[in-house]
Amino acid sequence: MNIYFSPQQHKTLKQKLNDIDSSNDTLDQEEIKVSDKDQVTSSILHNSLRANLDAIKLELASMAAEIKTEIKQEINILAVNMQRFEDQLQEMDYQVKSLTDETQKAHSKILVLELKLMEMEDHSHWKNLRFRNIPEKPTQEDIRQTLLDFFVALGITFDPHDQIIESCHRLLKPQAIKKDVPRDIIVCFFSYQFKELILKFVRENQIKAGKFQNVKVFRDISFETR
Repeated sequence: MNIYFSPQQHKTLKQKLNDIDSSNDTLDQEEIKVSDKDQVTSSILHNSLRANLDAIKLELASMAAEIKTEIKQEINILAVNMQRFEDQLQEMDYQVKSLTDETQKAHSKILVLELKLMEMEDHSHWKNLRFRNIPEKPTQEDIRQTLLDFFVALGITFDPHDQIIESCHRLLKPQAIKKDVPRDIIVCFFSYQFKELILKFVRENQIKAGKFQNVKVFRDISFETR
């Protein structure tokens, strides 16, 4: 069997090189076209982004202006409120100072009145004496007689018929005092001179024995004066 091949044209080396150069030029032209499209697309995107950025800048500027305006308004309101509070504080400070002055004046008046009251109380007791550690007796008459016996023991001479004691009574016993300790006796004398005479004899004469050896005598003055 006989096989026939179609004849093929053989290219020379120079022709092959020319074909390669031609194909390279075609590729370069296609790449240029693609590059031009990319540049156009990039330009469009750039312009779009710039427009968007400009719009955002305008919006931000508008928002910033509104915020500044609101802040200024708030600052003005705060300034007005602060001024109002300062005025109120000044008024309160004035009132406090005024009340302090009035309180000091009232306190001074109270001190003066207390001093006068103490003086009046002491003056009302100017003929009184307080006797301590005098044995207790069950009746008031026993107290009076016991006191007269104490004056005699001191060495004071007087007429038994003279009125010496105007009034006398025992005081309540404080809870801190023991039960077996006699209660104090407050005595009001008819004579201020006789009261002073008793104080003189108590200072000069000391009873060293008997039921009156521990008796003490004090002036009956107000608690604040002691």
